[in-house]
Amino acid sequence: DDLVAGFPELELYQSAGDGAGAGQTRMLATGGTSAARPGARQKFSSSISSSDEYRRTLGAFFCVFWMLRIDMDGRAGFCFGYDDEWAPRAVPEITAEEVARLKAAAFFDLSPEEKRLAFYHHMPWEDFFSLVQAAELIRVGSDGRTTVNVARTRAFLALTAVHDVFKNESLLPTVSDEWRGVEAGEMVRDHDEALAYVM
Repeated sequence: DDLVAGFPELELYQSAGDGAGAGQTRMLATGGTSAARPGARQKFSSSISSSDEYRRTLGAFFCVFWMLRIDMDGRAGFCFGYDDEWAPRAVPEITAEEVARLKAAAFFDLSPEEKRLAFYHHMPWEDFFSLVQAAELIRVGSDGRTTVNVARTRAFLALTAVHDVFKNESLLPTVSDEWRGVEAGEMVRDHDEALAYVM
């Protein structure tokens, strides 16, 4: 609910002119269809439904959230999710021998739970932390304390909200002048290029 209220751009994962509000957008998150429009599961250019694209975007928001908290509870949240109270689930306890077995095993031969454990124990989390630092989403002070760069994080979250909306082909723009090889009067078909054109 907070994401939908904070980023109304999420409504764009539905067809333009649907007239659907936040309630219909929440239905997309749970796999429902919008009552405002028949066939709300229309295929995007990615060949998956609008509800799937919407849920993938919500998942991206959670990834950002946990990555900003890697030095706290982010690793557990990233791998095991959260409970009904929005607290990261506890990390299952396993032996050192089991940790080593998971590292040696082929990742795609593992069960879903084993994959989470393998990722938790063997992901180079310092690389994630360095990536977030390089993006200037966080700052580490001389005292070692980490703070969030609020303005840059806000911009990053806004980009996360809209980064795939132009997979909804009803939103693709038509250029007024030649642009990056697209002739005047033609539609920008690539969803990333369409976002760049509009921005």
